[in-house]
Amino acid sequence: MFIILGALLGSILVAALFSKSVQLRKSLTIGGSLMIAGLVFFTALLFPFSIQILGNDTITFFLLLAVVVCFLSAVLMLIHIPVQTYIQIATPNEYMSRIFSIVGMITKGGMPIGALIYGLILEKVAIHWTMLFTTLLTMLISVLFLILLSKMQLKDK
Repeated sequence: MFIILGALLGSILVAALFSKSVQLRKSLTIGGSLMIAGLVFFTALLFPFSIQILGNDTITFFLLLAVVVCFLSAVLMLIHIPVQTYIQIATPNEYMSRIFSIVGMITKGGMPIGALIYGLILEKVAIHWTMLFTTLLTMLISVLFLILLSKMQLKDK
């Protein structure tokens, strides 16, 4: 429920912040930065010391986890919607269905593969270490992407 609520709030936020113009660089920069922050908080909540402090089965832990998941879902909309809009604008009408079929196949086809990989990893490694590695890898990729994006922005001006 909180993931859906976050996606809805994120969609409204994208509409409010960026109106009808595609501001891909600004949206990706804000979304990428907030995603990193959300992943850090999510990962911190999974560590045993956080669970011990907050209590594993307390309403406080549940609410913090729900807020972070809602926040991450909203932030992902800051990335997803402008990228989809940009693809629609940049793609000629005669290729639209082909392009979106390929994009959908890659994004939705990657989910079962990711679930398989995570399942195999989580059999061997604790979830907090897995999430820490995933967060660090995502941070590295996001920072590199944002650096390249800012350099592209400077070239455009």
